[in-house]
Amino acid sequence: MHVLESLEKSISEDAAGDAAETLHKENIAFKGQLEVLLRENAILKRAVAIQHERQKEYDARTVEVNNYALTMHLRQAQGNNSIPGRFHPDIF
Repeated sequence: MHVLESLEKSISEDAAGDAAETLHKENIAFKGQLEVLLRENAILKRAVAIQHERQKEYDARTVEVNNYALTMHLRQAQGNNSIPGRFHPDIF
């Protein structure tokens, strides 16, 4: 009976030791994956910030171009007015 109990205790300790070692190895692997994911996340955040800045610059330029085009259309429309400085009475 004592021999069987000793054998059972030995097997349990070996199994617990193997499980702990396996968990430790898995933990190390997960930490490595986490580090890779954190680096990739930082890279993506920088890329999004850069893209956002470029989009803001593009939007600002687009607004400037549109304003210029509207100004030119307005000047052209005012230049075609038959009575300078006066507006058509039906409009105002």
